[in-house]
Amino acid sequence: MRASLGAYHVSYSINLPYGILVVGLYVVATCGALLFSGYRDVAVFGVANLAAVVVLARLTADGFASLWCLYAAVTSGAISLHMRLAKPHRQHPYALT
Repeated sequence: MRASLGAYHVSYSINLPYGILVVGLYVVATCGALLFSGYRDVAVFGVANLAAVVVLARLTADGFASLWCLYAAVTSGAISLHMRLAKPHRQHPYALT
């Protein structure tokens, strides 16, 4: 693995066999479950994640990992705020009924 400073990101270079397949499976794992959620807000978040993947991949292939980690940190903060501040959908949100 080689890392160097890009224009606005850390640029990574590795010799990953079947790199496109590995990245594709990663995208399916991180975005797929969200897209098939029964909760509208979660599905919309999945669409936003998929759009972010496309935008970041188009901006830079070698800086994708660096920019994706930044995006993940920002969205993790947004999810945390949502969980702290949002009202529950049900009266007993953790009941298994």
